[in-house]
Amino acid sequence: MNLLVDIGNSRIKWVFLLEIKSTFNTYGFYNSISIIEAKKYFPYLLKLSFYSFLKKQKITRFEGNSLIDNCKLTWSCVANKEIEKIIYQGFCKFLNRSAPNKINVDLTKSFIFKFGKVRMKINRRIPNNLGLDRWASMIGLASLNLDRKGVVKNMVVVSVGTATVYDFLSLKKKKKFNTELILHHGLIFPGFETMNQSLVSINPKLTGTNGKLMNEPGNTSDSILTAISLNQISPLYSVKKDSLIILHGGKHERWEKSVRKFFPNHFNIIYDPWLIF
Repeated sequence: MNLLVDIGNSRIKWVFLLEIKSTFNTYGFYNSISIIEAKKYFPYLLKLSFYSFLKKQKITRFEGNSLIDNCKLTWSCVANKEIEKIIYQGFCKFLNRSAPNKINVDLTKSFIFKFGKVRMKINRRIPNNLGLDRWASMIGLASLNLDRKGVVKNMVVVSVGTATVYDFLSLKKKKKFNTELILHHGLIFPGFETMNQSLVSINPKLTGTNGKLMNEPGNTSDSILTAISLNQISPLYSVKKDSLIILHGGKHERWEKSVRKFFPNHFNIIYDPWLIF
């Protein structure tokens, strides 16, 4: 059994994966809670979701103990040290042993998939300082084999949550079964809710919560929502139309709605909620 966990700034999500009968059939059970809930109840909710996982597959709790003994945990975290410590202790309690360390940026090795090897390259002054959520998304992106037909070259990964992150990448064929995935640069700015709350903190009336997206906003709420939405999608003005956009994150629907309003039929967008898994 595999347990994959992503600890973000505002939410933690995890999935149990179990191969059923063969390696070609995998059953997954997913859960997601807020960081506030995780601080209080993570060990309990993790265990509870595991029991639901067993029930769905008609596996006894006795058999489940064997799954825990052989569980492979993979996790990433961008939350603060306090949260990371709480979650790590929850892992140890669930596994009944010390949990493995979280993933780390490692550019020295290639990732091996069924279609071949992918080597990562990060164009920044200190590559190993890349956020683990962005590193995890690169691994997920590499696993998709998007260039199998040799037509996908430029990609943009957009993560929409507490913060909105754009990563600009490209694929480069090195040999027949070897590919290089290059992260050229990225942009990080406050997400939809974070921007809105920054105005509310100044004046409670300055909110776009009930606003509508308008080409020519006529009231405060519409003006705020439209301005925030335009800011969120503004990097698209410099993105080539033949680029492939891979979208994920809890606020993806708001981002997509903004794109449909101001960039109708301009981009090829794939929504992948499991990208970092």
